[in-house]
Amino acid sequence: FDISASQTITDKQTELAAFLPQNRKIWIMASTHQGDEALALSVLKELQTPHPELLLVIVPRHPERFQSVAQLCAEQQINTVTRSSKAGISDSTQVWLLDSLGELMAAYALSDIVTMGGSFSQIGGHNPLEPALFKKPIIVGHDMSNFTEVLQQLLDNQGIVQLAADSNSDVSQLLCEAVVNLLENDAVASELGSNAHQVVLSNQGASARTLAQVQELIS
Repeated sequence: FDISASQTITDKQTELAAFLPQNRKIWIMASTHQGDEALALSVLKELQTPHPELLLVIVPRHPERFQSVAQLCAEQQINTVTRSSKAGISDSTQVWLLDSLGELMAAYALSDIVTMGGSFSQIGGHNPLEPALFKKPIIVGHDMSNFTEVLQQLLDNQGIVQLAADSNSDVSQLLCEAVVNLLENDAVASELGSNAHQVVLSNQGASARTLAQVQELIS
């Protein structure tokens, strides 16, 4: 909970913003694992006609998968720009692949919608508090077992969207509907992000309180 936007992150945010046009809505699929990218690309294809302004930013969790994700985009004929190319994003760009390290937090700050990778399989999800710090609306899949307590607080405070775990449900369709709802309802997206941010704020100081209790036990 005791995360903050350091000057390094702010500087990185400025650096990344220089590559992005002002007229695009940015949806980040963060810390992706095998299967997450294909899911996001299927949703992107559904949304290309009603929301051509949508730019999908894919951030693979492991650097060794950068090339395979780029290959997947190429195979699906998705117009993709890689971060490593240092090229700008045009109106025709569909995916920005962040094949880089240490830039995800800054990317969160520039996004409009965040989906946490690793939550649609058996990975257990990744830290939703980071996008919450920037008041971003967050969507996760059924498996957030790595962050059970955090997830419950976010759910209790209407600060996150968790897609149903019903095995009969079409996860791609559920994700598509969730993204569309946030794209087309600014008030809903804003409230979701604000509620998530409030959860972060209400728990800040956790490190200091924990240390105080440890010191009391030692003494």
